[in-house]
Amino acid sequence: MRQTFLTAHIFPCYFILACILWAGILPVSVLQSQVYVDDNAVYVDAPSINNQNGPNGNEPVQKSSKKYYEQLSMGQFNYGYIESVYSQFSGNSIFEGGNSPTALFTNITWNHIIPLEFKYIPGISVGGDFLHFNSNSESVYNGSDDVVTGPSIDMLLYMSSFMVKAFFMDPFDEFLQPYFSVGWGIIFGEFDSTKVGGDKSSSSFTGGITHRSIGIQIKLSDQAGMIMETRTQTARARTSNDPFNQSSGSTVDLVFDGIMIGLSGFYRF
Repeated sequence: MRQTFLTAHIFPCYFILACILWAGILPVSVLQSQVYVDDNAVYVDAPSINNQNGPNGNEPVQKSSKKYYEQLSMGQFNYGYIESVYSQFSGNSIFEGGNSPTALFTNITWNHIIPLEFKYIPGISVGGDFLHFNSNSESVYNGSDDVVTGPSIDMLLYMSSFMVKAFFMDPFDEFLQPYFSVGWGIIFGEFDSTKVGGDKSSSSFTGGITHRSIGIQIKLSDQAGMIMETRTQTARARTSNDPFNQSSGSTVDLVFDGIMIGLSGFYRF
């Protein structure tokens, strides 16, 4: 089947393409080899109509194309926890396997792109990002019961990181630009919670993160395109207090490990 397909489709296409190229090149070759008669009735070579030399006749003319090295992107990130943060913080089983938050245009990433002369890594970028997520008990709970009893918890979550990205295809000229990146940063935020009995409390948390990403940039124009990315993140944070008595001390260590799926648009300048 493969041989039949190649014979029936690919080879005829190459033949037609070769004919088109030959038909286009032949008139240029004929024009370049034409002669003319000068004032002394002597045949001489005509000057080439396809002169590629520079002003001094030696250097080739350089084609200029403007490159944009700064890139800003923004879009949507879905943050899937390995273990529910609400369940870790409150100890309440209604939050186990709960929904994870989404950042919808509450994130921004900046990259400075640096071209390289390496064959397999023709470019890298350095930059940073900032992400903001928020959630509450109603959005996290994914059980089937219409009425449940549990604490009310509102969470604000922020992350900021520095990253290095390596491109496997030219980040300026190629339509598809696959990449791999690594990053390091901080995670911080706060919980505003109300227990079932009515007691209210506020708890802040801070910690560190590392992440690894694979993705692809799709060039739609010289200055705009789309990004699809999968990010694996390792993050740990410690709270300022322990309102639900989840540890033997006065603080709670939380694990924010998870996977992010991102879809963004980028603009270069």
